[in-house]
Amino acid sequence: MQVHYEWQGEALHIYDHPWGFAPEPRVILPDDHGRYEIHDVWFPIAPPLATALGCRHQAARAILAGDAPPRATPEMLTYLTAFPKTGPRTRHNLEKLLARTH
Repeated sequence: MQVHYEWQGEALHIYDHPWGFAPEPRVILPDDHGRYEIHDVWFPIAPPLATALGCRHQAARAILAGDAPPRATPEMLTYLTAFPKTGPRTRHNLEKLLARTH
């Protein structure tokens, strides 16, 4: 999938059609605080699984809810890499990336 980002004034245009083209971009505008909310379509999951995931990643969710950039803490790294298809180098790469933000 090709993803292309383009700024037009304060608007962020995201072209991310799964087949490599997008007739219309997703347009993301800043909220009242100047933040841009970019999210993908989420697949619905069963309520018990959603509850379990919420409990398991509660610390990371609290960090993400704040205004500070996330740090390379064990909670954040677990949250970002807790997926079955995550490659073995992903955690290491994310740790380096998050460490550079501070």
